[in-house]
Amino acid sequence: MTKKLRMTSKQKLTTLAILGAVAGMGLQVDTAKAAVVNAAGDATASSTGTSTAANDPTTKQAVISNGSQTPAAGAKTTTDAVSQTKVAGETTTRTVTDPETPANTSKVTSPDTVKTDDPSVTPENTIVAGEATPDKNVNDGSQQTDDTKTLTAIQPQRRSRANLLRDVAPGPTIKNSGTNGTAHWTEDTNGVVTITGGTMAESMMFFESATKLVFDGSLGKVVLPANSSRFFEYWSNLTEIDGWENVDASKVTNMSHMFSEDVALKSLDLSSLDLSHVTNMSSLLYGGISDQNGNHPISLTNFKLGSSTSQVTDMSMMLSGDSSLTTVDAADWNVSSLQSADSLFQGTAISNLDLSKWQTPKLQTLSNTFADMPNLSSINVAGLQTGSVTNFVQTFENDPLLTTVDVSQWDVSGSQFFTSMFHDDPVLANLDLSNWHPQAVLQMNLMFDGDSALTALNLSGFDTISGGRGTATVNEALLGTNGLHELVLGPNTSLGDASQNADLPDIPVTKTYTGLWQAVGTGTVEKPNGATYTSAQLNATYNGATMADTYVWQQVPTTTPTNPGTTPDNPGATTDNPGTSTEPTDPDSNPNTDGNDNATVNGGDGDAIVTTDKDKTKKPVVHATVKPQQAATTTNGGKLTTLSAGQGATGTQKATQSQVTTTSQTNGQSDKTTLPQTNEKKSSLWAAIGAVMLGILSFHWYKRQD
Repeated sequence: MTKKLRMTSKQKLTTLAILGAVAGMGLQVDTAKAAVVNAAGDATASSTGTSTAANDPTTKQAVISNGSQTPAAGAKTTTDAVSQTKVAGETTTRTVTDPETPANTSKVTSPDTVKTDDPSVTPENTIVAGEATPDKNVNDGSQQTDDTKTLTAIQPQRRSRANLLRDVAPGPTIKNSGTNGTAHWTEDTNGVVTITGGTMAESMMFFESATKLVFDGSLGKVVLPANSSRFFEYWSNLTEIDGWENVDASKVTNMSHMFSEDVALKSLDLSSLDLSHVTNMSSLLYGGISDQNGNHPISLTNFKLGSSTSQVTDMSMMLSGDSSLTTVDAADWNVSSLQSADSLFQGTAISNLDLSKWQTPKLQTLSNTFADMPNLSSINVAGLQTGSVTNFVQTFENDPLLTTVDVSQWDVSGSQFFTSMFHDDPVLANLDLSNWHPQAVLQMNLMFDGDSALTALNLSGFDTISGGRGTATVNEALLGTNGLHELVLGPNTSLGDASQNADLPDIPVTKTYTGLWQAVGTGTVEKPNGATYTSAQLNATYNGATMADTYVWQQVPTTTPTNPGTTPDNPGATTDNPGTSTEPTDPDSNPNTDGNDNATVNGGDGDAIVTTDKDKTKKPVVHATVKPQQAATTTNGGKLTTLSAGQGATGTQKATQSQVTTTSQTNGQSDKTTLPQTNEKKSSLWAAIGAVMLGILSFHWYKRQD
């Protein structure tokens, strides 16, 4: 029983401890949830903690409602948002009393209350801290408790909503605005320029603060004027343009420099515009800028123009210098009226350019059109109509990856200017100009300079004499063409003189080439038989009237013996038909009547003769006499072969267990003849061995007899 009571006492004590802890926690929670205290008339009481205020039945409480609440006179109560902190689920409220607040204050708005246009923020979500009306029964303990609970429940939601509104960055505001013609434009603090409907009248160039351009069609189309030249030039921070579908460009005729020096622009798509009346697109996207931070080229990477360009006559420098441009819809352009394409693609990063569909019957200039393109490796311009082109200066200059370009069908009869046309194209290997017949050329200096991979060149149709400019016409035209192996020169072609000329490079002297140019003459390119010249001689003395021909590198002459095994270092190694069996000779046979089976070797005067006979039973007989430094002639079955002096004549013939080998040496050396071999040496050796053995045995036998 005592043990049972002891356990019961323990349980009671535990229960009391838990109840005490709960009571303490309840007191703390009740203190944290106390309402705002009205401390009017008592400055000392205004500093009293919220716990006292909550337990004071005379303290007036703030009530949360959907409407405004009339505050009591002489006091102002606010909630300090900074001091409101939620820690471990508890909410602490600090009461601040302003004794100087006038008694007739009608409403006090908490600092947490934010004025906003957000529809999600409603009066229900807005906290207005004030004082209860004078006629409110503040002594009602139950009402005070309910009000306190209501405030405590809503405060977390209030704090979250207020903090969210504080964190939202304020939206951009309009900082500039104006009109252009009948169109209206605005610029906000983010640099976005918006143009609304109307007809624009004047250029908006040098808008450096703009970062984005938007054409707003909410009030109708934005109509561009006929002269839109330089309209958006030097918007140096502009990165994108939206709303082209809201633009009417049908009246535009001039778009020159329209977007030039817009160095930050990344992409431009004009394909949706009606450009059917535009005639001038020169320098449309041309040029970078320079400032204290250096040079800034245009960073455009993608450009689309569309096909409504049939009236454009001038595209000169349209994309020049756009070093980041890799994609362009040039294949779709209508260039039927195009006259000037000077520097059109110069300096771009395009790698493949297909212009096979271009029809250019009015084209007049192609200067620098495809020059300075570091990535260009493939280009199709074979179909361009160039009959009216007068200027081909630097057309393909400095394209380091271009290996071939088909211009074989270009009509260049209207041009006299070809300066640096293919200059500095180091991997250009294939170039067919055989059908080119230009006018009397005035300038072709540096035309092929630096084209070290070029292997063949046909200039037979070039007239560099009749133009009257002399050597200046061709100055350094062939400089650096170190790989040029074949050069065709015509009757009116001149390479200059000793002082100023085309600088045809010297040919290196190797084991294969002599270092000379040889005219093909009546031979072929593989086997020329014409006169030979040094590069310097061709440069200074070429005369088309008497020297017009195809010139190739002369090869070192080689003697190709009938027998591939015969070399100057191994004269007389074998016969002209190695491996062919021959018959032993008959000393009584007539070599001249032996038919096709005989073989006669004549060393100079015929002193060395080897004859064979069909009769295989006769022993071979060799008559060998060789005179030094004489040629040898071998006749085999009617076939005549001449061997050089010093090689000698050799006959190798197969007979029944016999072979004849003749080796001749000249310049005082002895003649060596190896007669037919038999088994006599072997027999003599064995006989000697047998005799020795017999002698030993005999000696041993005699000794035993003793």
